Amino acid sequence: MDAHVFRRIAVNLAGLLGHARIEKIFRPAKDVLVFSLYSGQRKVFLFFRHGRRNQALFLSYAKPQAPAIPDSEVMLFRKHFVGRRIVSVAIDWPQRRILLRFMGQSDCAGKAQNAHDESGLIHTDLHGGHAYGESRFSVLLLDMREGALALDGPPADFGAFVEWPERLEPNSVLEDASRIWERFPAVTPLLRKTVAALDASEASALLADLESESSGAAWGDTWVYAPKEGDAGETLVSAWPLPETLRTGLRECAFDDALEASAQAWAEAVFAHIADERDKARVLGQGRELKRLKQALQKLELEEKRLN
Repeated sequence: MDAHVFRRIAVNLAGLLGHARIEKIFRPAKDVLVFSLYSGQRKVFLFFRHGRRNQALFLSYAKPQAPAIPDSEVMLFRKHFVGRRIVSVAIDWPQRRILLRFMGQSDCAGKAQNAHDESGLIHTDLHGGHAYGESRFSVLLLDMREGALALDGPPADFGAFVEWPERLEPNSVLEDASRIWERFPAVTPLLRKTVAALDASEASALLADLESESSGAAWGDTWVYAPKEGDAGETLVSAWPLPETLRTGLRECAFDDALEASAQAWAEAVFAHIADERDKARVLGQGRELKRLKQALQKLELEEKRLN
């Protein structure tokens, strides 16, 4: 997932997740976590698919089938976060991380002191005192690459200042492109390809827009590029309209709501992935059962021979 797309999705999520209550957490596939939560008076499911590829973050009103037995990590998340309300959301968008801070017993009266930043995000002092009843975890970190992690506070490097190169030109962006992300994570692969395909004036306008920390950069339109019907290929999601050379053979659809765009882009693929994982588990279970039966039959045959 491009970091600039993640930024828009996370900013939109922040407004919906504030004071939402976690009802249940489950893992329908090994790289997918689903959070069942109440936002306002409605129940909704937050899908979080992490990993090096095929990342996804979207809301859905459809519930996937949950495993009968949760794994140990899910049990830990349930122990410390189910039944609690989210008091604030913070975003480290270049690193594609979102931090959920949960209410504790002393927060239930709704006295958290919040402040709004320029992008419209609601923040609470995440480095403040620890007052969360019996739970030793106050925040849940969702990292699109590494997965979910329960913490007692934000990581030290969370929300570091976003650095940009002094000047981005097509040649300079593509030069040493394999390492530029180490210092400038906001200069994503999709951005480098886009800048290289645009003329100088268009590239400069795009970069100036993205470098802005104003609400416009966080709340702008989102574009989904899906393969044409019957074609194989990957769906691309972008925070800007892609040049013709990058969207050849793809259907373009623009959304003014990033959450609608994310659901359109990833929901079908994630539900299909969950179904495949479930089917594989079922086949594997049947294979193990067949092996167990064969071993039992072999023992019976040996016992029969011995008795005869």
